[in-house]
Amino acid sequence: MKQKQCVNCRRGRAGSGGHSTEFDEINARFGEELTPEEMDVLIERQGEVQEKLDHLNAWDLDSRLDLAMDALRCRPVTRR
Repeated sequence: MKQKQCVNCRRGRAGSGGHSTEFDEINARFGEELTPEEMDVLIERQGEVQEKLDHLNAWDLDSRLDLAMDALRCRPVTRR
């Protein structure tokens, strides 16, 4: 049972991690040379991704999953 719970915690981390990764990539692009049109598109996409992260309450997902995995005594997850 504990093994299954640990696997579910890892899946939870992977399930919404794509949005936070995309958000980080968008923010990194703000440091690049962008045309005004590219900047507008980037700002719009950032807002969309931010809304998804807000809806998922994913801003502190890593800390909540770490807490759950620690309580279950799961092996540490290696982050990329």
